[in-house]
Amino acid sequence: MHEMAAECILKRVKKVQEGNVRKESIFYYIADKEKAKTYQKIVLHELMRSKNMMIKSIRDHER
Repeated sequence: MHEMAAECILKRVKKVQEGNVRKESIFYYIADKEKAKTYQKIVLHELMRSKNMMIKSIRDHER
């Protein structure tokens, strides 16, 4: 989440809980939908690559 906020994909907003100044909540909002879609494609590609590597390693181990 911090990485996506740093890349301006997400916007991070802190809100103080009413009646209690010491408690705050942090909300994330999508700031740039195009960047978010691109980031999603990259993450999905990396996950598929990792999955395929694990499958290959399991198959190699079974031999």
